[in-house]
Amino acid sequence: MCTKQEHFKQAPFLKTGYGGMQTSRQDMAEKQILSDHVRKKKKLIPPLLNLPGGMSPYSWAQELMPDLLWLALLHETLGMHRGVECAIKVVSIANELCSCEPKPFFCRAGSFLKLSDKEKQDLVQTLQSEGYLGDIRNGLMPIFHFFPECPLLFLKPENEPLPNKEDAENLLNSLLPSLYDRYSRTAAFTQATALCSGFEQGKIKIAMEKAPIFTDFNEIENYPNTEKSEQVAASLRAAMPMLLIGADKDNETADWIDSFWKELSGFGECELEEQMQYYDEENAGDDFEKCIFRFCNAARRELQERIDKWHFNLNNIELYEVIGALLARQTTLAVDLAVSPMIWTPHSAALFHRAMADVYITIAWIFKDPVKRSKQFVEDGIGAVKLEIEHRKKDQEKRDNDDPRIDAMIEFQEKWVSSQRIADLVEVNLGSWSGITTRQMAIEADCLDFYNYVYQPFSAAVHSAWPHISVKNLQYCSNPAHRHHRVPISADYQPDPHFLYLAAKYLQKAFARFDEETGVKTEAPSAFDLLYEDLYGAPEDADAIIEDEKEA
Repeated sequence: MCTKQEHFKQAPFLKTGYGGMQTSRQDMAEKQILSDHVRKKKKLIPPLLNLPGGMSPYSWAQELMPDLLWLALLHETLGMHRGVECAIKVVSIANELCSCEPKPFFCRAGSFLKLSDKEKQDLVQTLQSEGYLGDIRNGLMPIFHFFPECPLLFLKPENEPLPNKEDAENLLNSLLPSLYDRYSRTAAFTQATALCSGFEQGKIKIAMEKAPIFTDFNEIENYPNTEKSEQVAASLRAAMPMLLIGADKDNETADWIDSFWKELSGFGECELEEQMQYYDEENAGDDFEKCIFRFCNAARRELQERIDKWHFNLNNIELYEVIGALLARQTTLAVDLAVSPMIWTPHSAALFHRAMADVYITIAWIFKDPVKRSKQFVEDGIGAVKLEIEHRKKDQEKRDNDDPRIDAMIEFQEKWVSSQRIADLVEVNLGSWSGITTRQMAIEADCLDFYNYVYQPFSAAVHSAWPHISVKNLQYCSNPAHRHHRVPISADYQPDPHFLYLAAKYLQKAFARFDEETGVKTEAPSAFDLLYEDLYGAPEDADAIIEDEKEA
């Protein structure tokens, strides 16, 4: 996990207001806490993204770390000083040999694709003659074993057997978790070496002579135990995006990064602290409880089988996580409703059904452009938490004494944000996450009927709108003199299994859409079919039921 959230220091000339003739109360609130952001329609744009030719949002782990893994491996196997010495030597020789212009940052593995075969051969010979090649080959052994498309593979010994593969695997397993976290000591040393190589090439220059990254650079060896080392590390993290300049235009480098994540996607099995829990059907108290347990267990088995068969790709991990989480959410809602018979009423069940309708439309819409829209879903959520953090900080400023519970929440949320994105490069969206209405999403996802007959009617219950409360929370007065007015009432309803049936139907609908889009084929019994048989005594045509949305 991250140890501390650092923020870029913004110059006064970067601070701009919202503009416009009218300002809503929401706008005024946002202006107070994100006054350096520029409003563009429904989005608040961070200053660094609004500068001409400014930075682009990036993920340290996804986009840059694979290219810098070789530096971390040299540190880990050769020790800090020898590792840095070998890395700088490789970079400096490659820079001298490279004939292309402009020369790339040779701290990045992908940059070695710019070398010709002759230049690569000369690099190997020079490293050998100067006594560096043996150590470098030992350090990069995990790359030689597991990443056959790595641009540094030309350093691999040609006629010698590679050392033990298990040792190389253990090294990767111990190194990668700390390297993923850009606030870790391992990542700080790797970033420092990358920046050193930039200095060596003359591609990086520090404009401010008194900047911590210039005056106290060697203090990074003490990170994170001193204040100066933390300042240097913060400057390093801020400088890292410059190493990506031009990388998005380089197809060869992009292909290498893709191959890196494909290899890691199949690197061992997933290791989880928690497993799916199942109810004890055999010891159920009666047939009713056994029916509920059977449905819940079947629903979770259906989910588990789909996730197991839908192999993830770390190149597009957002797609796997977003769709998987939404499918798990749909299952959770159905299961929670199932084990709570007292809410099988038009008052409460409608809240679950509306949420399940929202989940289904979201899944269906994302699948129309899965890679782009899953990332959009994630980034919107991160921006929402960023805004919440600023609200909480503003609230703390108003208090005479800070609330330690709020401080703990802020710290947790900042770690959550920084584990995925650089907060200062995150936009805040004040509108719909998709940029369109839910109805428009349903139209584009070919499920407008579902929106009309499920989402919209149940929305009345969620928002306590007149169509719902006039029927469920009012009763007619029978006094003929009172003009048939209605009197408020909190009425009791007997639990109706039909509301569980609806939840099971919407879960089945989500499963069916997932199967259609992914091609996953399951063998687990359908939770919907089992429930229908328990409720109505015979199996039903699930496809016909799924099509009939007007029952809601």
